[in-house]
Amino acid sequence: MRDVWGIRNLLVINCNTNTEFTDVKKIIESGVSDINGATNYGSSETDESLPAAYNLNTTSEGLPTNSDNASMVVLFIGLELTTRKVQQQLLNFIEIERVKPERELFTLIPIIESKKSLEIDLDPFLLEAIWFRQTHTANSSYSFIENSNSISSSEISPVRTDFPLQNETETNQQIKKLRILKEKININPDISRYIYDIMIFARMHRMVSGGLPTYIRRDLEAFVTYLAAVNGYQYIIPKMVVLACQKLLPLKLRLVSIPEEELTLMYGSDIRLIREVLPKWNADLVVKDVIDNVQPPI
Repeated sequence: MRDVWGIRNLLVINCNTNTEFTDVKKIIESGVSDINGATNYGSSETDESLPAAYNLNTTSEGLPTNSDNASMVVLFIGLELTTRKVQQQLLNFIEIERVKPERELFTLIPIIESKKSLEIDLDPFLLEAIWFRQTHTANSSYSFIENSNSISSSEISPVRTDFPLQNETETNQQIKKLRILKEKININPDISRYIYDIMIFARMHRMVSGGLPTYIRRDLEAFVTYLAAVNGYQYIIPKMVVLACQKLLPLKLRLVSIPEEELTLMYGSDIRLIREVLPKWNADLVVKDVIDNVQPPI
């Protein structure tokens, strides 16, 4: 993971229902690293409210320096188990860290167990701050780190510790270069119209409740331009828009939860049929239905 991000300071934090924000903040600010590498912070034997944490810093220098802390990636496991208050406090902390002049890179990646509908149970405002969703199967070829002090021996935290992808290493300088390249990529009017059409169709979908935030357009455009920059394109193609929608929109859609909220009832739909159909829909199916019904530019 360090090789992919080009940083030393990678934190892995295991949360639970008793986790307090003060403990999470202490972990992030201290770096919880030692000369031997992965360090445990918190133990169920002493206090179950303390989250388990690791810093995958295996260098011989010991504790991170100020320059190391300038770049930080935090993997949150079990963030959905924390209280809404903790999630709201975490969001405020993220906003503060983002604007600190000494921070070159500060990224938070929640690792959340997928439910049947793939919808995530987080505070709505924290959910808005998450850029996109990337799904992975639980069974992978990754190496795992097990925390026997804070969780049972049958549970493991999926964290890859050694990437054999040295040629794909993204350093901070490369990330900055991508940000510059992203600004030079043009989104032509046809692609902009395509994005608008998808947003409108998603907002008006019969299974969507509450519409779609307007800032999604900004996030979609940022995603497709970064996608083009990473792949060496100077323009956007419709397939990039489709990929961006598949990764961004499911997080932002709020689906109809009860049959009485379904819009077609106003036009004579049978509520009994809606009761049968409603459980079969999820955010991913809605996005697929929208993309299938919006004509891409030629």
